Amino acid sequence: MTDSSAHQRVSRITIAAKLRWANVLALAFLIGLAGFMVWQKRTDLLAERALKTRHVVEAAYGVLEHYAQEEALGHMEGGEARKAALAVLHDMRYGLTGEENRYGYFFVLDDHLPFPTMMMHG
Repeated sequence: MTDSSAHQRVSRITIAAKLRWANVLALAFLIGLAGFMVWQKRTDLLAERALKTRHVVEAAYGVLEHYAQEEALGHMEGGEARKAALAVLHDMRYGLTGEENRYGYFFVLDDHLPFPTMMMHG
């Protein structure tokens, strides 16, 4: 195929057809861009949720560290510190879940393997 025959084929296409193809390509580009933006937003929301979860867990861990330190300093007995820490964790909530008006809660398992025991859940 020579350049002149290709040029002749293109020149035979009507302006209306060329405009339709331009519109189709523009629409395809916009759909692709919208899909990318939705995917990017989803990625951002998941990253934000992971960060919030990390912060909530760090706050709960801070409660446990505080009561472990109270026990180590002799301000509280072991069982008393454990009960106080579990009571604080029991009352902690995070993340309102929409119209259900329900919050997430923490739970604590002991470290007895192979079957840990539930010590507390909110």
